[in-house]
Amino acid sequence: MKNLVKSIIVLGIVWLLFSICYFVIPYHHYNSMTFGLVYVFTALGFIAQIYPIVVTFVKSDKLKSKFYSMPLIGVGIIYLVLQILLAVIMCILNSMMPVDTWIPILISIILLAFVAIGFIGAETYKEEVEKIEQIVEINTVFIDDLKANSKSFYTYFSYEPLKNKVKKLHELILYSDPVSSPDLELIEDEILRKFTKLQGLYLKNDYDNLEYAIDELTSLMIDRNNLCKSKKNR
Repeated sequence: MKNLVKSIIVLGIVWLLFSICYFVIPYHHYNSMTFGLVYVFTALGFIAQIYPIVVTFVKSDKLKSKFYSMPLIGVGIIYLVLQILLAVIMCILNSMMPVDTWIPILISIILLAFVAIGFIGAETYKEEVEKIEQIVEINTVFIDDLKANSKSFYTYFSYEPLKNKVKKLHELILYSDPVSSPDLELIEDEILRKFTKLQGLYLKNDYDNLEYAIDELTSLMIDRNNLCKSKKNR
């Protein structure tokens, strides 16, 4: 919210400076209607900046979402700069000769159309990227949880004869493909069951069955990773 307020204050200051320069600097203008219309369209350019600012600092609650909103701000700034340049050019021309009102109107409408297309495109890009990230985030829940549990298990595992096997299993989990899919649901459910069983065997000091359980879970993880590879190669 602080960044929103700061951005609007900066925008207001720039608008005020432009207005002062536009109305205070003494120069002759042949066509008063052109002079007024140019300012109206430039003021619209300043007002249009509120949209990307609000989207970035109000509607975007995550840092990545704010980052993906930057193209919106970029489009808005480019539009405003072009509109200010148009105002300067029109003022110079209008001070030397009468400039018909249709000229700044036409150019300003074209700029408005381009900024509208730019805003729509940038907003669509932002939404699509966020959707993809959300899907990926959901699809990595299984492996993220498994990594955390594996790290914890490896940390407190103290039975030296099987310590190396547990280390290899932990590394296998650590470097596994992070993205799940519906095709992996059955084997991932089985992995979770086997991991829970593994933890139970260790707590019971059942080391004979524990070694077999480690090998079994390792085999399941390899099968799961092979399924991931085959799915990507389709």
